[in-house]
Amino acid sequence: MSGGARARRRGFSLIEMLVVLALLGVAAMLALPRFGSSATAGDLAAITRQVHDALREARSVALAQGRDVAVAIDPGGRALWIDGKRRVLGGRAAADILASAGSPIMFHAVGGSSGGRILLRAADRRREILVEPVTGRIRDAG
Repeated sequence: MSGGARARRRGFSLIEMLVVLALLGVAAMLALPRFGSSATAGDLAAITRQVHDALREARSVALAQGRDVAVAIDPGGRALWIDGKRRVLGGRAAADILASAGSPIMFHAVGGSSGGRILLRAADRRREILVEPVTGRIRDAG
């Protein structure tokens, strides 16, 4: 084969392709842990929003109907009991309700509450939701 014929040849050599595949493998190994932790953060954010929404709904019902509404935590079942009705949390979210402090959180007809704390966990991340006793305000404590 002459030098001119070799110069016209197109494509990649086997060694070049193996080097590229090895580099792609290293890049994938570095990127995968980041994707896993962001999925966990997303799951935790999703279930935190669901709990916030459920608590706000209970408070709104108490105000609108002029009566007390109880919210109880079902840690094993990843669910809340709102006024005696079970609301399952999650969908694809892989987070769990760890605990709530004391008895059910009671929202009163005047807007206040009995107060309480709900802990959420997904993998190694945790969030805490606080319900203030006097105002009934619901906030994320971190």
